Amino acid sequence: MNNVILIYGLCDMVHRAMTLVKYFTPNFGEEYYDVLYGCYCRSRKVADVDIMIEFGMSKATFYRKKKGSK
Repeated sequence: MNNVILIYGLCDMVHRAMTLVKYFTPNFGEEYYDVLYGCYCRSRKVADVDIMIEFGMSKATFYRKKKGSK
């Protein structure tokens, strides 16, 4: 039972962090959220190249956003 509570707490923290990124990051909050979600939160594994194509980002922009969001 303790593990379930721990996992629930961690999921709640991740959800709150993602919400803060989405709504309170100046200028590009939606893009940061989309990049983070695409890289780490999808149920199926997606390659970085697929995410870049999906969002129409260049390699430099994608990796700058991925690195800057950590």
